Amino acid sequence: MALIRLELHEHPAAPQHEMRQKSVLDSGGTVVGTVANLYVDEGSRQLRFLDVVTSDFLVWKESTIWCPWKPSAIKIQDLSR
Repeated sequence: MALIRLELHEHPAAPQHEMRQKSVLDSGGTVVGTVANLYVDEGSRQLRFLDVVTSDFLVWKESTIWCPWKPSAIKIQDLSR
C-alpha cells in the first residue's frame, strides 16, 4: 500500500467526505483538535490516516498527531455552524 497526502482540491473516495478543518472529538465530546490533512491509499483512494492538529492554550503549543482512520473510533464534527 502506497500512501499519498491529498492536495486541498482532492477528496477521498466515497463513502468518505471532506473532513479538513473539522473538529475531532474525544469519547466525552470534548474537542481535541482539527483535521489538517488526509492520507489515502494511492490506488483505491480509500482514506487511511488523518493529521490532527492539537493546541494546548496553557503553554501556547501546537502539535500534530498522525491517526489511523477508523470511523467507529474517531468522531469528526463541523462546529462552525
